[in-house]
Amino acid sequence: MSELRAASVHRVRAMWATLAGAERFPETGAQVITNPDSKICPPGWAGVVAIGDGIIATVPSDADLAPMSRVLECVTPDGDWEPAFAAALERHGPANLAYRDNTTGRPDGDDAIEPHAAGDEDVLAFLARTPAEDREEAGIEACTSVLACIRRDEPLVAAAGHRVWLDEIAHLSVLVDPRYRGRQLATMAAASATEPALAQGFLAQWRARPPASRAVARKLGYVDLGRQISLRLA
Repeated sequence: MSELRAASVHRVRAMWATLAGAERFPETGAQVITNPDSKICPPGWAGVVAIGDGIIATVPSDADLAPMSRVLECVTPDGDWEPAFAAALERHGPANLAYRDNTTGRPDGDDAIEPHAAGDEDVLAFLARTPAEDREEAGIEACTSVLACIRRDEPLVAAAGHRVWLDEIAHLSVLVDPRYRGRQLATMAAASATEPALAQGFLAQWRARPPASRAVARKLGYVDLGRQISLRLA
């Protein structure tokens, strides 16, 4: 967290508090609130987010407050979350949250990048060739920025872009054709997608579960700051 400016950490906490429907994000300890309209999880689910040493959780009903509070008594921001939330009927995560607030200029490999709109024919063809689970995880279709794409042997094989959260955070999305992984394409595309977002004054956010994706984020200078999990309780 020392690699991020204090103002950037404050922006992250403020954003997650707003999405949770809370007045503030705790710097330490855990806070649980009832909010069936919480934006930190799917509708009707519970959501838990850790930033630094603080945790905020939302539950869909007052009946869930006490059970969630008891679970969080045994949870630390950097601990093993999976056993703690094993009783949930369904889980999304936990996913790592990393951020970057400094621009470095023109990324390496920029000459290989093609700009594409999220809905153009080449991008749609690329998405149709990738597994549904990978597409859902990446969320390329939701990007509002121009996509940084890479072509190999005619078709597009990698794409990265971002969508803006609350006029503060540029949430990165990266997708690579499984047949072309391990060739640094995710790094190249993500670098080209990150720099414009930072240049516009946004704080870049990288949310990932797979170790390979987290490794790309670290390579690009993203700093680990927290975690997120969504839970279907009933």
